[in-house]
Amino acid sequence: MSSTPQDQGDWSKLARELYQLSNEAFELAQHEVAMQGDRNDREQRAKAIDQRLDALWPKLQEATAFDPGLTQAWSDARLDLLYVLSSGTLSTSTRLFQFLEERKTKKG
Repeated sequence: MSSTPQDQGDWSKLARELYQLSNEAFELAQHEVAMQGDRNDREQRAKAIDQRLDALWPKLQEATAFDPGLTQAWSDARLDLLYVLSSGTLSTSTRLFQFLEERKTKKG
């Protein structure tokens, strides 16, 4: 992988986009847990984010040398989206698991 300033700018842009998508996926999963908003809207948003993640994957494989956390952000986002799309029946990301545990503690 080249490390010219132009490439570094490209990797930074990719990283920002991926971290933003990952945050959106986590927020969507939190809304799924709380059953906030319309279920169909959450599902449509999850599918749209998932498509964007698929499109980023080929670029991501090279960019991980620039930022190793990108694959973790991508994986977390994917798990959060699967949680939403499964109506809360599939496994969660580590961060969503922590969110669920905190909710249990606050309620209990």
